[in-house]
Amino acid sequence: MQAPNSDDDAAASKVWAVYVSEAEKYDRSLVESWKSDMEGMLIFAGLFSASLTAFIIESYKMLVPDSGDSTVQLLAQISQQLQAAANGSIFHVPPPTHFSPPTTSLVCNTLWFISLGLSLACALIATLLEQWARDFLHKTDMRSAPVIRARVFSFLYYGLKRFNMHTVVDIIPLLLHTSLLFFFAGLVAFLLPINHVITYIAVGLLVVVVAAYTLLTVLPVWYLDCPYRTPLSAAFWSLSQFPPKRWLRRDTVERRTVVEAIFDEAMTVSPARVARDYQALAWTVKSLADNTELEPFVDGLPDLLWGPDDRRYTYEDHIQQLTRAEDVGLLSRIKELLQSCDSGLLSEEACKRREITCYKALWAIASTQTPLTPSSTLLPLDFSQIMSRSAGNAFLSSAPFGDWRAADPGIDHYRHSALPLMRWSVFCHVETLLAQVVRRLSAEVSLGLAPNLESLKLFFKRPFWDQDVYFPSFLLEQLLNGDPTTHSTLDLVTDFVRAFETFSKQTPYNIFFDYCVWAAAQETLPYRFFETKKIILPNNNHPAAFATYAEGLESALSTIAFPPSDSPKWTNPTTQCFDVIIQQLCACWRPEDSDPRPIPRALIRYLAARKIHSIVHDCLHFSGIIPRLLRAMPTTLSQLSDSLILEDALDDVMVTLWHVALSLFGHGLLTAERSQPILDAISPAPVTPVMFSAITLLKMLVAIVDESAPPGVIDPGITLLTEFLEAWTSSFTPYEPTLTMNRITSWLSTPYKVDEAQQLRLAASMSRALAADNPQSFEVLDALMKSSIFSVYQHEGSFRVPGWLDNPTARNQIKGILSDHLRRPRSTPAPDSSARLARVLRALGSLHPTED
Repeated sequence: MQAPNSDDDAAASKVWAVYVSEAEKYDRSLVESWKSDMEGMLIFAGLFSASLTAFIIESYKMLVPDSGDSTVQLLAQISQQLQAAANGSIFHVPPPTHFSPPTTSLVCNTLWFISLGLSLACALIATLLEQWARDFLHKTDMRSAPVIRARVFSFLYYGLKRFNMHTVVDIIPLLLHTSLLFFFAGLVAFLLPINHVITYIAVGLLVVVVAAYTLLTVLPVWYLDCPYRTPLSAAFWSLSQFPPKRWLRRDTVERRTVVEAIFDEAMTVSPARVARDYQALAWTVKSLADNTELEPFVDGLPDLLWGPDDRRYTYEDHIQQLTRAEDVGLLSRIKELLQSCDSGLLSEEACKRREITCYKALWAIASTQTPLTPSSTLLPLDFSQIMSRSAGNAFLSSAPFGDWRAADPGIDHYRHSALPLMRWSVFCHVETLLAQVVRRLSAEVSLGLAPNLESLKLFFKRPFWDQDVYFPSFLLEQLLNGDPTTHSTLDLVTDFVRAFETFSKQTPYNIFFDYCVWAAAQETLPYRFFETKKIILPNNNHPAAFATYAEGLESALSTIAFPPSDSPKWTNPTTQCFDVIIQQLCACWRPEDSDPRPIPRALIRYLAARKIHSIVHDCLHFSGIIPRLLRAMPTTLSQLSDSLILEDALDDVMVTLWHVALSLFGHGLLTAERSQPILDAISPAPVTPVMFSAITLLKMLVAIVDESAPPGVIDPGITLLTEFLEAWTSSFTPYEPTLTMNRITSWLSTPYKVDEAQQLRLAASMSRALAADNPQSFEVLDALMKSSIFSVYQHEGSFRVPGWLDNPTARNQIKGILSDHLRRPRSTPAPDSSARLARVLRALGSLHPTED
């Protein structure tokens, strides 16, 4: 044991303060409950003792001779003597009788005196216990330091446990109950010699009391949630922990206290616990009459149903029942809470907080909906009543869903995630009901019966049709008007069934596309965007046919890429949110191989206008759209008219192709068979800088992938690099030359032998591209020096490999270029680049010592 350290105690004061806080709450609650119990015991013991004393005053007289009885006996004896004297007879005086109290009196007084003693003992111990409780609280409050208080708390509390004060507290009511039982037993003995009828009544009362007491004692043993118990219940519980078969065993058996058993029973997962949880939640909602009280409950719903990343399913059924139960009406309560924000009674901050709370809760509730399956029995929730435009609810109406002119982006961040999910839930509800109608109509048609359209007309007049559910409007008009002038009833039903199939597959995509159109204008993604997408869209393993939703996708892309003139936020997209939305829409663009669709014009515009290649690269790769873009590129190019070629459309397509080619490195997706149709479609158009860069990258990719090329000293990669540098003139600069050069050089392999003509051609092209008047000459030179073709000249030391630049003319020309750039000042200092140039110059001299 180490000596106490005051510094350590001071450092631990915060930890001990937590212990003191918890211990104080527990101990005060325990002691206060003892004091309250003792006060009730004292009152009952006082009243009972007073009543019992009155009975004892009458009963103890039967224990001593009665003087009245002696007087009567003497008078009777005198009368007998006088009568004998008058008759002249002799009177024999009887001997005096010995007094013996009756047995019933002995029993009665014994029981009553014991009862009185127990009652007074109970009162005395209760008085002492109150004093002990006050003393306990006083001692724990005598010091203020957390460490001292903590140790006093633990010292005194474990003293209570060591001396079994809990047992003393339980004994006090047991003494009082025993006293009461003795009183009733003595009452029977007292009444027995007086009157048998009254005795029987007292016996019946005693039996009832004993039976009730016994029942109250054992009920908590059978039912842990029983509120009735007596001081003997704990003893019976302890006995129940040892079944008869275990009594003969000597091994130790782990026992639970009744409190532990209650907690275990309350927390054990069971249908009973689920029912209790729902009853508690339903009672909570019903009891929250005021919106101020309801708001914290609604605020807790999202965390109840969703974790940081995944769904929580424990309370999903409970929330479903709360929303469906007419006597609870959780959805209507949330709607009222949301509408209260428009009352003018709340501050702006409180109003905003309440709106966000409601939208998050509506999102969480709507996220639990799924289309009806054969194993499910409940319809998806119908939010149409609270989203209806006719309801006049400006907060929940879907009318402003596509409006990007939001009043408060902080609120709309949550609002426009809740709306699509609620619309999706309405769709699931409608689809389920409509499927039943379709099955009935199809059955009638298959049986040759005339379809009954009356129920169908009533169905389409339901409130959810106030929402946009994407059902063909012309077909609805024919059905609702009941005038199929252009179609027979049979044809109308056939068209209806076909429209329902399209509606079921197309609507989730349309809801998601509308969601993306709004979200693309925001600076941040809406609340739980990816979770919302995962819920709305069908499983990626079983997507709908692309032709089903292609029109809606291209419309969404067009709206984003070609925004209205009054939405300046979209004219120059710079936010990450915009790129994520485009990426999600690109993932949905997946035409089948048999469907030669051109690339959407809006997607081409985005890829062409986005200047940050890393963002475009992520969009292409994460959406998995690269193979589909390659497949659609010939069709896209072939459909460009001559008038468009003269405009910017062809350049936009070429920029798209350049982005695709730039992102293809290492994937092996481009072969000669795939690239040739693209090159054939490009060939009629005049060469532009972007076209030249894109074609160069394509050819480089084909050269890397093509393994059929015969080996030789002519390196196709160096040839393409040379052609790229040769095209560089003062009047013609390739598109994104530095980035394109970096990618070309990164694809080159280390050459060991290069044809001399190729060396001379490369040196001449480098001299032209790295001329002093080229503002990007340093960037181009850095890309060349970092490439693998000059890597052989980067190593210094004893390890040397033969250099490929063995033509003296080419080598001297390249050395002159490098020397010139080494001497030229750079606008931005680059020590690494200068050191790399110096190493290459030294290596060119050491590996090729013979100069011409």
